[in-house]
Amino acid sequence: MSTTPSSVIVPGPAVPAKALKDQSRLRLAATWALIMPYWKSEDRKAGLGLLTLVVALNLGIVYINVLLNEWNRVFYNAIEQRDFVSFKALLLRFSWIAACFIVLAISRQYYQMMLQMRWRTWMTGRFMQRWLGHQAYYRIEQTHSTDNPDQRLADDLRQFTDGALSLSMGLLNSVVTLVSFIGILWVVSGPISLALGGSELTIPGYMVWFAIGYAVVGSLITHFVGRPLIGLSFQQEQYEANFRFMLVRLRENS
Repeated sequence: MSTTPSSVIVPGPAVPAKALKDQSRLRLAATWALIMPYWKSEDRKAGLGLLTLVVALNLGIVYINVLLNEWNRVFYNAIEQRDFVSFKALLLRFSWIAACFIVLAISRQYYQMMLQMRWRTWMTGRFMQRWLGHQAYYRIEQTHSTDNPDQRLADDLRQFTDGALSLSMGLLNSVVTLVSFIGILWVVSGPISLALGGSELTIPGYMVWFAIGYAVVGSLITHFVGRPLIGLSFQQEQYEANFRFMLVRLRENS
């Protein structure tokens, strides 16, 4: 039966949450310095090709959403008018719209994951060389300048590449969707008149302004509510990494 050896190292307590939040906020320049090397590396052609394909697929999905929005209008008009001929034709049209959407969505996910794996593989190799080169791993362990560097290579690089691609593609999709639908929403909503102090205020395209205000308020609430989670999430990962480290040392010394 194995027992806990005296040589097992139990890592010290985690850094306070406030300090963690300050440390975890990467400046734009530092983030850019992490992102750019891959796109200048020997694998940049494959990466740029995949990125272009993912962007094109995202634009295609937005276009399908615009077509689907138009289909909804015509479809429900046909139901209201009891136009059975148009109803059957619209069902057929919906089938190919749905098929195109499924193909584009699956392809986007596939190629985005492929790009993420290539990017992560390249970054892992680069940081492994820097960690192992010139006995950097030994100096880090002696100075305790970074906790659990081996697990950071495995987890942090995965989260970085996944987060960078997800956020950038999500931003692109949101901006293109906004541009595509804002004209439709402006025409559909029309103007609204409000009586204010004996005068009348007319707001053209009021639903557009309402949607923008709703998005801004929701984003601000999400920011202020979720801001403390940055430090808590970092602290959770640190505790879990320390726990895994302790278990590995226990197994090695059993």
